[in-house]
Amino acid sequence: MEYYYRRLLSNKNYKITFIILFIIMTSDLIILNRQIPELFQYNQSTFLAGNSFGHYMQMALLWLLPVYLMLSTSSWFCIDCKNQTHKILILKFGKKKYLKFYLLTVFLSNFFVFFINFLINYLLAFIINNSGKFSPYGINFNLDGSDLALQLNHPIISNLIFIVITCLLIGIFSVFISCISFIFSKISYTFFVAMLIWLLLLTGDFSVMLIFQPFAEYSFSYIGKIFAFVSVGIVTLSVFLYNYRIKLDEI
Repeated sequence: MEYYYRRLLSNKNYKITFIILFIIMTSDLIILNRQIPELFQYNQSTFLAGNSFGHYMQMALLWLLPVYLMLSTSSWFCIDCKNQTHKILILKFGKKKYLKFYLLTVFLSNFFVFFINFLINYLLAFIINNSGKFSPYGINFNLDGSDLALQLNHPIISNLIFIVITCLLIGIFSVFISCISFIFSKISYTFFVAMLIWLLLLTGDFSVMLIFQPFAEYSFSYIGKIFAFVSVGIVTLSVFLYNYRIKLDEI
């Protein structure tokens, strides 16, 4: 694990990923505040709340999520295979230890690069829009005890819950991309398959986009079903791909 920690600290692409995420999320806040003369409430100004018209920044980030994950750490195995360093690392650490700690590093690194940026975005929204009063739901809403009313009555908790859920799913999918690379081992092939699967997950009634957005009309139970269905499916496939690579003769 120490090897991956040092590799992460020295990795320029990981730092670039952090900067890109910061720019996209901050741009979303700027666009939101330029759309109307009134300031939004800060809890409604967060990136995940998605109140900017057109949702351009959300589309640039969440629709193209595999791009940022592969720029970050999910492409490391492809790079190791290209440089033939994966064989050296397997001989040094053993295959199970090498792959296990690699996947753990992928999950934690991508979870935290998004989690920290979401928190920074929330903090900026609070600082910039602290005096904001505008809400797309209005002042007097009567939703008869619905999940939306619960979220609007507890906006800070709701924002934090959705940030954690979003980062968990992003971390899980980043591991899945790495497991796809166990089969294809080339960045172009891995990216194509990952992007195809991600776009499929964005479509239909069970779109993963519903998991990412607080203050929507969908119930917690419905969002929970989507999260469970997607997570279990991705984890199951990841385990299968991991076991396949474990059994593969590398030398």
